[in-house]
Amino acid sequence: MTDPLRHDQDDHQDHDQDSEATMTAPPGLRPDGGASSDACDADVGTSGEDAAATRGVAPTDLADDDLRREMTHLHETRHDTVLGGTEDALQVHTTRMLALEAEFLRRLPDEAAPDPRRTRAGSR
Repeated sequence: MTDPLRHDQDDHQDHDQDSEATMTAPPGLRPDGGASSDACDADVGTSGEDAAATRGVAPTDLADDDLRREMTHLHETRHDTVLGGTEDALQVHTTRMLALEAEFLRRLPDEAAPDPRRTRAGSR
C-alpha cells in the first residue's frame, strides 16, 4: 500500500524541479546564477578589451540618464540576486551597485538628497 502523503510530496518535488528548469534568470544574471557580462564591474585581473567585455560600462563613462537607468535596474534586481543568486553573482552585483551609487552621489547630489518630509528633522 502506498502512502498518499508520500506520493503528494514526490509530486511536489517533481513540480519544484520542473519550475526551476523553466525559471528565467533575473536581468543581470545567467540561469546558473552567475552574473551576465553587462552586470559586472568587478572582474579583478582583467584589462583592456577583455575588461570592457566582462565588466560593462564604467559608471564614470555613463551619461546621466544612463546612470539613472542603471541605478534603477540594479535596485530592481537586488532582491532576486540576494535570494537566488550565487555568492559570485551577489559579489558582482554588490560591487557594481556600490560603484554606480558612488558615481550617482558624486555627480547628482541634489537628486540623491532625501525629501525633507521623509526625514526626522523635516517632519517636525
